[in-house]
Amino acid sequence: MVVVAIVAILVAIAVPAYGSYVQRTKIRMAQGDLLALTVKFEHYRQRTLAYPDATAQADVIADWLPEDGDFHFEADSADAAGYQITATALESLGSAEGCKLTIDSDGDKTSDCPGATWQ
Repeated sequence: MVVVAIVAILVAIAVPAYGSYVQRTKIRMAQGDLLALTVKFEHYRQRTLAYPDATAQADVIADWLPEDGDFHFEADSADAAGYQITATALESLGSAEGCKLTIDSDGDKTSDCPGATWQ
């Protein structure tokens, strides 16, 4: 009985810690995907001398990322001078649902995801 109680206490501590670890890992992966997408956008600019328009942005993102991930990626370019790519956490990310990671053509990065800072 004592052994069962000890195991239950250890599980009660380990499961939330593991869940938090998995969540932080997925947020870090999304940050890496955002950085990779900026490379794709800059490569597009080098080839065409302009950042991708709305249709081309959707194509660049769709070619790079799977649709079944934990984040929804979208790009916004108000003008031809730059872009901003945003990753929004989906329901599968649990308590971080709805948090946003952004990066723009100037390299400015923001995050409101729990425990996620850009490095």
